[in-house]
Amino acid sequence: MSGQAETAARLLAKYGEPVSITFTDWAEYNPITGAADGTTTQTTVTASGYPSAYKTTEIDGTVIEAGDVRLILELIAPTPVMGCLVDLSGTAYRIMDVAQVRLSGANIIFICQIRAN
Repeated sequence: MSGQAETAARLLAKYGEPVSITFTDWAEYNPITGAADGTTTQTTVTASGYPSAYKTTEIDGTVIEAGDVRLILELIAPTPVMGCLVDLSGTAYRIMDVAQVRLSGANIIFICQIRAN
C-alpha cells in the first residue's frame, strides 16, 4: 500500500465509519443439467468509509437515483465490484458503480455509488 493510500485509510478511519463489503463468488451454471455446479461462497471485508449524499444536480433519475449514496472507501482487497453488498450503519446497499482513484498507477481509494436494497 502506498503512502497516499495509508494516509487516506488513516483519515477514513478517523472521520468515516465502519463498512462491511460482501463479495459473492457464484457457482457456475451448467446449461446441460440446468443446475449450478459447485457452491456459492461469500467473503466479507470490513473497512472504513465515508458516506455522502449526491448533489441534486448529480441526480438524473437513471444512473444516479434519489437516495443513492457516494461512499469513499479505503483501499481493500479484493477490489469492490458492481453487485457487491454493503452494510453501512445497519442498512443494506448494493454497489452500482465503482471508480478507482489512482496516483502514479496505484489505487489510493475507491469511490462507490451505492443504492439501498
